[in-house]
Amino acid sequence: MSQLSILLVDDDLGDRKQVRRLLSRAALDHQVHEAEDVNQAKAFKGAAPDLIFLDHMLPGQTGLDALEVLSDQWPKAAVVLMTGQGSEDIAKSAILKGAIDYLPKSELSAALLRRIVQSSVDIARNHWRAEEHKRNLESFCEVLVHDFRAPVRSASFLADQILEDLDDGNLADTRVSAELLKRTTGQMSALVNSLTSHLHADRHSAPRDTSPIANVIDTALLSLQREIETRGADITIDLVDQLVTCDLAALSQVLQNLVANALKYAGDRKPEIRIRAATGDEGLLISVSDNGIGIPAEFANRIFDPFTRLPGALGVSGTGLGLATCRNVVERFGGRIWSEPNNPMGTTFLVLLPSQLLSTGPARDAGRQASKSGAAH
Repeated sequence: MSQLSILLVDDDLGDRKQVRRLLSRAALDHQVHEAEDVNQAKAFKGAAPDLIFLDHMLPGQTGLDALEVLSDQWPKAAVVLMTGQGSEDIAKSAILKGAIDYLPKSELSAALLRRIVQSSVDIARNHWRAEEHKRNLESFCEVLVHDFRAPVRSASFLADQILEDLDDGNLADTRVSAELLKRTTGQMSALVNSLTSHLHADRHSAPRDTSPIANVIDTALLSLQREIETRGADITIDLVDQLVTCDLAALSQVLQNLVANALKYAGDRKPEIRIRAATGDEGLLISVSDNGIGIPAEFANRIFDPFTRLPGALGVSGTGLGLATCRNVVERFGGRIWSEPNNPMGTTFLVLLPSQLLSTGPARDAGRQASKSGAAH
């Protein structure tokens, strides 16, 4: 189990210190973040917590009320409700509202916290995977019913047309219909590949390797070299020297998707894309900025849902799965992905990789080379 991010929400400083002390004795690889109330907890901007220890008696509301709020913000997190006085009614209510466990503070010990942390995180992750697989299966079925209907009809029509042209000996029209049929099957193949990538994005068996972030970005850009040259895009790169340890192919795919979107949604303008990477207290922050059509405020969160496409995306090829796949991958890493508007136009996508994915080592040569600004053509 990789380093765990634990969010401790309790207005009592003494209780927070006690939980911290016991966790340090529990021999767990973890990092604790504190909040005195729900508003402070909601404002937490670090990597999504794996576990939330939530006090039942908080200023202005109970832990039961806060449980739903925090579970909505971090649906993958395991929530353990703590209280100064044990109560079976509170325990039942907590479990019904989605808490993984219930813990009287009078029973706290290092051994107990170790068991609670390990079992709660495992249960929450397994529950999330099951729910995610269910949602993916439902989405997959919807696509098969809806998105495949048109290309299947088109392929059937073109096949009939080819047969008619062959009977008439009209080879010129046969060739035209065959090219259209090939394009239609290509569309169906692209949709299948997109669905497959999305469904497999949360698999945890992928190999973990270490590489400079500059190399990961170079791999993503190399895959898009033809599109970059065709659009005449200007790509500026500004990177910190940093090694990352994760599924490098998946991370490269995330960056490839973000740059591909920046190319596709530039409209009639020449694409101008800026890629940055900088380290901070929370980890490595990667940003991809563009000068494209932008994202309406009401779509800022929805664009990461499967099959969501912007109103201005008419005529732009895509399945609506690219950003959903990016979110799956980044959250599997324990990170976050979000978007912000650019001024006066365009969008910046930000990816925060948690500090536990960062490694130390001789990354400086690759980092210096990648940090030079310039155009990629």
